[in-house]
This record gives sequence, C-alpha cells and structure tokens, in this order.
Amino acid sequence: MTTLRRYLRLYRVFWETCIAREAEFRANFWANIFTNSGWLIFFVLFIKVIYRNTNAIAGWTEGEAITLTGTFGLVQSAFATVAYQNLSRIPEMVRLGTLDFVLTKPVNSQFFVSTRYVRLDSLGNLAGSLIVIAYGVHLGGLTIHPVRALAYALLVLCALVIYYSIYMLLMTLSFWFIRLDNLAVLADMVIHIGRYPTQIFGGWPRWFLTYVLPLAFMATIPVQALYRSLPGWLPGVGVLLATGLFVASLWFWQFGLRCYTSASS
Repeated sequence: MTTLRRYLRLYRVFWETCIAREAEFRANFWANIFTNSGWLIFFVLFIKVIYRNTNAIAGWTEGEAITLTGTFGLVQSAFATVAYQNLSRIPEMVRLGTLDFVLTKPVNSQFFVSTRYVRLDSLGNLAGSLIVIAYGVHLGGLTIHPVRALAYALLVLCALVIYYSIYMLLMTLSFWFIRLDNLAVLADMVIHIGRYPTQIFGGWPRWFLTYVLPLAFMATIPVQALYRSLPGWLPGVGVLLATGLFVASLWFWQFGLRCYTSASS
C-alpha cells in the first residue's frame, strides 16, 4: 500500500505540472480542443450522409454506427489524455539516449515513460465522444439495461488496456529499430482499424481481428454488448485478452531494456 500511495502521489504531481504548463498556453489548448471536436463532428456527419439512403450497413443501424464512432473516440481520447504523448516519445528517447535519465530514477521505468505527460486538450474530445454516444443511443431508441451497461463499461476498460498494450509493444520495438521514426504512425494505422465494425471483414480476417489482434474489442464488441445480447463468455475473453496483452507489454519492455545500449556505454 505504501508503494501504491507513492505512485499515486507521483502521478498527481505529473497532472499538476501538466496543468500548470497548459495554463501558460491557453490559446493553444483551446485551439486543440476545437480541432479535435471538429474531427468528431465530421465523422458523425459523414455517417449521417451514408445513412440517408439506407437503414443498415452490414447489420448496423445509424444509431449503432454513431455509438460505434463515439465509443472508439472515447477510448482513443482517454488513451491520448494519459498515454499517447508519453509512448510516442519512446523512439526518440532511445535514439538520443535520454532514456538513461529515466532508468536512473527510483521508479518503475515503464510507469514513468507511460505517465509522465498528460495531454489535457484531449479531454474535450473525450467529453464530445460521450455526447456522441448519448446521441447514438437516443437515435437508436435504446433502453439501457443495467447488465448491458455494465458489460459495455467493462469492455471499454478492456479496450483501453488493449490500446495501451498494443501501442507499448510497438514502441518497444524502438530498442532494435532505432532509426525507425514512424513507429507511432504505424501504431495509429493499426489501431484505427478498430474504428470500423468487424462485420465488414469476412472469414479469417474477422477472426484474426477478434482473437489474435483484438481490435474488435476497441469499439465493435462493446457496442454490440450495449445493443444486443452477447455470449456470456465474450466479455471474459475480452478481460483475458486485455490481461494477456498487458502482461506481454510488461515482459517485452523488460526484455527491451536488457538489450538497450545506453548513451553512456
């Protein structure tokens, strides 16, 4: 418990310093919020244009599709708030040797490189995503059932862990591919597949995106849990996949550190 309190206190300090930093650049902060909100509105309008002449696409109604967009935006903005700015810096830290300063601190290195900075302007996108979800639920005429809402919340939490773990695994590759500066771009391209319902994929790609690279849990399966009855074992699979990927990211980071040649050596 003492260690946990120490880490929570350290994380609170990270938030305080980031809030102080954002307070110095208020115009940039609000500009980023409006830009992020603009992209979210664009996606919603794009969906509404598509559904002008049809009631369903691949079995998804307009309300479900908008809820899907809002759910992916919720997961993405939550990740962007707490982790994206940190993980995307790992390749540069490895290349320049500034990771040495992290390794000398009396704190878990993965915790530090994952949480040091908070991107507060993503909170606007997070709030907008919640509004989009509420609009999609209203448009779909959905009556929220407590059990389904609980399953949805659990799967969204699993999606956030999966998002972090996949990103961390890809960023850890920078220990070997030091000059590969586009790892963050590659990670974004991979993760953004989760923006679309897996029903548009057939055969083995759909199975692969559900159980091997579980991007279906980023938005598709949580929304299905909210609107439809899922097999009782599927949320359990989501928990197992999220746990397995997170443990894999811990192990791979430690393995990468053993292969790391510091700037001082």
